[in-house]
Amino acid sequence: MKADRLSDSDFAANSVRLLLHSLAYCLMYALRNRTAAAVPELGRHQFDTLRTRLLKVVVTVRQSVRRIWMQLPAAFPMAVAFHAVLAVGLSP
Repeated sequence: MKADRLSDSDFAANSVRLLLHSLAYCLMYALRNRTAAAVPELGRHQFDTLRTRLLKVVVTVRQSVRRIWMQLPAAFPMAVAFHAVLAVGLSP
């Protein structure tokens, strides 16, 4: 998660940057665990693979007064896995 790039001369700035990188790592770890629960063949992939296949998705965003809709493209090959991971994330 690029935690090796702490190139600021100020200790506080490096500390905040390291904290943000640690938070990103924890979020990606949680995503990988939920992915493993929903789609076992994707559960052992590296973080970059999950980021590229599940998170870097082009969507169409529509907004009304009360809701925001994000529509996946019809040619998205990981749509079934995306919906499965989302369903695991929404269940208690």
